Amino acid sequence: MARYAAFRLAWMVPTLLAISLVTFLFMHATPGSPIQPDSANNPLTPAQQQVLARQWGLDKPLYQQYFTFISRAVRLDFGNSYVYKTRAVTEILAANMKVSFELGIVALALAVFGGLAL
Repeated sequence: MARYAAFRLAWMVPTLLAISLVTFLFMHATPGSPIQPDSANNPLTPAQQQVLARQWGLDKPLYQQYFTFISRAVRLDFGNSYVYKTRAVTEILAANMKVSFELGIVALALAVFGGLAL
């Protein structure tokens, strides 16, 4: 049993890397960008777009962006939010963690009790 658990845990790392790579590539394949807003209310000049691309590392090659993303994700450093410019993503996640945890516990309890009843 311990061997099986160790095997499953060992496969967790390549699986998470594969999922992150596929998600990263799909996000880059979709049209649009944080530096190219579709809103006519807040257009950015090409100079402003270049500054933001350099600031966020979007001017680097795709493989370099991915490795930067992975190295920062391992340290739980997700940078600042695109929506809330002055707040860190980690801070936003921490603020909402309690509600997510409570919701997860309630969902698990309903699934267990509903599954046992059925």
